[in-house]
Amino acid sequence: MKPRILQLGKLSLYSRGGIEKIVYNIHNLFHSKFSVFTICLDNQNLKKKKIFFSKINFYLNSFYFSINYIITAIKLLRKFKYILGHMPNPLCIVLLLMPKKYILFWHADVVNKNLVLNIIYKPVEILLILFAKKIIFTSEEYRKKSYARLFNSSYAIVPLSTERKIIKNKTSSNKKLLSIGRLVDYKNNIFLIKAMSKLPDYQLTIVGDGPNYSKLFNYIKTNDVKNVKILTNINNLDIPNIFYTHD
Repeated sequence: MKPRILQLGKLSLYSRGGIEKIVYNIHNLFHSKFSVFTICLDNQNLKKKKIFFSKINFYLNSFYFSINYIITAIKLLRKFKYILGHMPNPLCIVLLLMPKKYILFWHADVVNKNLVLNIIYKPVEILLILFAKKIIFTSEEYRKKSYARLFNSSYAIVPLSTERKIIKNKTSSNKKLLSIGRLVDYKNNIFLIKAMSKLPDYQLTIVGDGPNYSKLFNYIKTNDVKNVKILTNINNLDIPNIFYTHD
């Protein structure tokens, strides 16, 4: 019988986003050696094998709350050999019921959030670090800037990229810059676009979808920023080709 993994994700693993992509890959690519189950948030009442979708009761900024998520996690935690919590996610507080039994996958720190939410969330974050069996970081530099360094937590480094160098086939004298990610406030794409308006010898392509698309598109149009374009609804299989055409 395959060892069973329960992972606590955030939004649906079928959503667009960096964390969701990793959750999706773990759920679908580890099946030869493990039996992977996933808890995540989604209001569409989807039914998928080994995925527990929970309705979002309310959210503030990018903090989401779900009673069903917590109840489902509490029911399942003790039935799995491995438990993986994807951070940041306040709902991972349920992992504290299994001290030294869970692993944290540290995707990002919480930035530019509501002050009250930060005051509530930071102690939860510190406790989750303190009682984790191990923490997975995507770089050593990133670990050094986290709270984990204060507690000498056991950790592993798992880069999300490869060492392969991509050399662009140069066809233009202009430098072509690339930004890929969800179009949300904390990415600060508006600042990047404003900077590009001062750099006529550079071109910027932003690849992504999200709630800020209209705001960014309207700013580009209203201010006649000619060296920035936004590409949406891009298939993941097309991403390598986009890298090849940029510097």
